Formats: sequence, structure tokens, C-alpha cells
Amino acid sequence: GSRRKVKRVPGQPVYSVGDEGMALPSSGSASGAASASPMPLNASLGDDPMAAAFSRHLADERNSSPHTLSAYMQDLAQFAYFVFKDQPPPLGWEKADRFAVRAFLVECGRAGDAAASVRRKLSAVRTFYRFMLREGRVKVNPCDGIKGPKLARKLPEILSQEQIDSLIRTPLNAL
Repeated sequence: GSRRKVKRVPGQPVYSVGDEGMALPSSGSASGAASASPMPLNASLGDDPMAAAFSRHLADERNSSPHTLSAYMQDLAQFAYFVFKDQPPPLGWEKADRFAVRAFLVECGRAGDAAASVRRKLSAVRTFYRFMLREGRVKVNPCDGIKGPKLARKLPEILSQEQIDSLIRTPLNAL
């Protein structure tokens, strides 16, 4: 079937952090318009016991900032929606393989997510599966061996001839 996507509203997050630190859908309206990410429409990780345990792990054991917690949980919700569609919790996290992870990352890139965002999504999913390994819930991390997209390297900005001349003329004590 076709996946519907949530239209992003500038300045309004699609997800917010709830009382339990879980990513919850915002009150934004859903539409069939294309967006930059395969955002879940009705997916809520709040009822999934492993997602809830991961959220507590990020907050309590890793002391993640609220921003990191929100971003990772949103990324995990997107991954869950992409892999499991409308399956009710608890989700079959152990069924996801490296091909599912790669397909998710490719879809995010095709949808227009920046390379840095795709790398963060991979980091969120990889961290979740490391947690699942530690908890004995999976035998293999499907993210092992997957590299995120390369980030563009920015060239350094150089001074103009006028700026160089001005810097040379400036006495050292004025700097």
C-alpha cells in the first residue's frame, strides 16, 4: 500500500515529549502532501514496552538532553512506522534486519532529509538496537556495518585583501 505522510508546519514540531519522555504526535493535521521525512501518522511508541524502556534509558542512564530524547524518539517512531506500518504494540523489533534499516535511510534521503538528519536517524536506531542487545531482546544489531551518508565538507572562508591589510595595520594591543 501507499504510505501517507504528515505535512510539516514550520515552527511546529510534529512530535513533542510527553510526561514519560515519549514522543507523542502533536495536534498538527495530517495530509497526503509529501514531506521531508516518512513521518508516522498515528504511530505512538508510548504503548511499546521496549520503546518506553529505551526512553527511560536515554533519560536516566545516558542523561540525554530533552532535545536529544525527543529527536531520538521521533526518529525511532519514524523507523517503526516505516518497518511495522500500523502494527499495534508491542512491535516485533527483532524482525527488522539491515535491509529494513538501509531502506529506511534511503527513503529519508529520497524524501529530502539532509545528510546530517539521516545520520542522526541511523544513530538513534543504532543506539536503540544496542540497548536491545544489552537487554537480551535481540541477538544482532541490524545497524552493524551500515554507514550513514557522507557530510559535505565546507571550504574555509578566507580573508579579503582589505581585511588582511586592515589586520596588519592594527596594533597588537588593539586586538
